[in-house]
Amino acid sequence: MSKQNIGFIGCGNLALQAIKTLSGSYNIFYSNLSINQAAENLAAEKLETIDLAKKCDVIFITVKPNITAEVLSSIASQLQNQLVISFVAGISRSKLINLAGGYKNIVRTMPSLGIGFKNGPIAIAAMGDKALIDQTEVIISELGSTYVLEEKDIDAFTAIYGAGPAYFALVAETMSKLAADNGLSISDKDLASVMFTAGELLQENESGGFAEVQNKVASKKGVTEEALNTMKSAGINEIISQAINNAIERSKKLNE
Repeated sequence: MSKQNIGFIGCGNLALQAIKTLSGSYNIFYSNLSINQAAENLAAEKLETIDLAKKCDVIFITVKPNITAEVLSSIASQLQNQLVISFVAGISRSKLINLAGGYKNIVRTMPSLGIGFKNGPIAIAAMGDKALIDQTEVIISELGSTYVLEEKDIDAFTAIYGAGPAYFALVAETMSKLAADNGLSISDKDLASVMFTAGELLQENESGGFAEVQNKVASKKGVTEEALNTMKSAGINEIISQAINNAIERSKKLNE
């Protein structure tokens, strides 16, 4: 059976991760919008945007929200039976359809950068056409775990799971600086493995949640408990909650 042609319009970090993972199963093409030159090192062929829309069975829209209208209007006349999968943050399916001149074979999704390692959660906005969702899941399930969510919940997913790696990286950056300040010449890669360990501990007892991971590491009146208590007293839970709630509201505004 011949491979499907899959195209990516816009090659930022999410697109590059998806291309890396899907290139073994599909013929991959990408356009030069917002192009990251790293795409040229992957198994993908560069096409002009219009030619990509004509050639591909599946088209991923992976551009920034502010140029989504320009992209969809430019390819609207070429859309016939192609499946269009949006990775664009904050823009609803109904608005995407409107921007594409009423073309309805569009599915709104939201991944995280974990798709490059086949372990990132991916949200799919629920819709009436189950066949389109099934077709989308066949492809993006190769990138990670898929969750069909009510579209109103996609903004929260974006702010928590889509943006999540950056939050963990911020904590790690602070820890890395502290390590250097205390004379430790240990690589950031090894610090990342410490964060990975938290995930591994969670999988040992998922029902216990992250609270149980903290309990496993912390001993009564010990070093870890001292640090955790200091963070909680300083309001770290409230700070994180406020930051993510602000991010959710920002995602909603992108659709205006």
